[in-house]
Amino acid sequence: MLMLAAQINKRFPHLRFRRQFLIGPEAYAPNVAWNVHRFDDWLFLSAHRDVESLILSSAGRTIGLVGYLIDSAIPAASSEEILKRMLDESSSADDLFRRADALSGRWVLLYKDATECAVFTDPCGFRQVYYAEAGGTFWCGSQPEIIRQVAGLKKTADSRLKSFLASEGYRRQESAWVGAGTIYDRCSHLLPNHFLCLRRREAMRFYPRSPLPAMDTANAVEEASRILRGSIEGMALRAPLMLPVTAGYDSRVLLAASRNVKERVVYYVDRMGMHGEEHPDVAVPTALARILGLRFTVLDSAETVPRWFARLNCMNVTRARNLPKTRMIYAHYKSGTAAVNVNGNASEICRNFFDKKRTLDQRGLSAADLSRLLFHQETDFAVTELDIWLKDARGALESGYEPLDMLYWEQRLGNWGAHFPAEQDIAIEEFSPFNNRRLISLLLTCPAHLRVAPDYELYRQMIGKLWPEALCVPFNPPHEPKASSSARFAGALRFGRG
Repeated sequence: MLMLAAQINKRFPHLRFRRQFLIGPEAYAPNVAWNVHRFDDWLFLSAHRDVESLILSSAGRTIGLVGYLIDSAIPAASSEEILKRMLDESSSADDLFRRADALSGRWVLLYKDATECAVFTDPCGFRQVYYAEAGGTFWCGSQPEIIRQVAGLKKTADSRLKSFLASEGYRRQESAWVGAGTIYDRCSHLLPNHFLCLRRREAMRFYPRSPLPAMDTANAVEEASRILRGSIEGMALRAPLMLPVTAGYDSRVLLAASRNVKERVVYYVDRMGMHGEEHPDVAVPTALARILGLRFTVLDSAETVPRWFARLNCMNVTRARNLPKTRMIYAHYKSGTAAVNVNGNASEICRNFFDKKRTLDQRGLSAADLSRLLFHQETDFAVTELDIWLKDARGALESGYEPLDMLYWEQRLGNWGAHFPAEQDIAIEEFSPFNNRRLISLLLTCPAHLRVAPDYELYRQMIGKLWPEALCVPFNPPHEPKASSSARFAGALRFGRG
């Protein structure tokens, strides 16, 4: 296995830690695929050439970026233009946090002035930050694996963690993590809504700062629709887009929001070697694309992921998985696409993921209750981590944010949701338009009864605002393999579904 790793490093040096970064007291440039920036006298930012990275300074303040920023109000603005405006308009880290609320993208921001030095991520942490202290030095990076290249990380001997990793709930939830720790001692993960103080070497919560704002639903729908539309248009100005469309709500909203740039988008669905053409996730978008006149492709990434590719991703990403959807990553790699893949992740914060029909009483939920919701079982490790999280989130919950919304946001998305984009970095960049703090807060202000299954009325209203014709086919119709897709749609439309 060690020989295989050495061979992979030699054969595919440009794929080693692709789209990743490292922040620390020394430059990291294992090959010509890396850019190095000096952030200040004691800190370097090193980043792979396939992820945007830059540093700007003015009047004793310095700001750095890894990834890309999108301002939905000014779609044509570049990441550098947005960053410069933020630097000019911010006099503290707190100013920067507030101004970042309106931004979309997948990014990590650094900020330094005479008194502060902070690192924080996009709202859901889809561009991840890990940090570790080893041998008297302190490092931040996109993965524990890249930190291991410069620091002596050791795997934890915690028996509770080992039991958690062997649990059925962990396996069934696609190896979903919980908490801010890692499999390595003294190596931690920066969760959403927190920043890392580099001087104190400590993660601290910065959001929410105040109660959820009150807003009329019609105004919330109007502004949320504008943010989604502007975010997708901004991304389409930078790269061609690939937008997977299924029978569900999230991808339908994004399709509707892409109306003005549809010529820059390839709409598709991937069968992953599992679904037939009659499956709703294939038949529904096929019918919808025909009605709307869109380019639509049915892909089938059924090819087994070769051993070298799976091994390389394990070298790049801690706890990298080999799932059926990993075949999509390999297919993207083989195609050599320059497109950015768009998905609906982060939307389910606002769709009551853990309580889709709003039947649970969320008052007084314990860490054990949350463990059962996340993993369908209790483990000592998960309960301990969730108890820590509950204490940290107390202020947010007292500000009107509901426990299960925050659980999905910070634990489910911050861990499980951020894992797949990291795995995809070897092949393709990802964009999640719902990953916008202003957008999330707008949708959470809307009455809960508009955000429940099965109708998700709030989402229908957004689609109606963005592209009403996209409502013409049903959402998530029952799967009846023996019936033809055309017959099912005729019946669904006849009875008014969708």
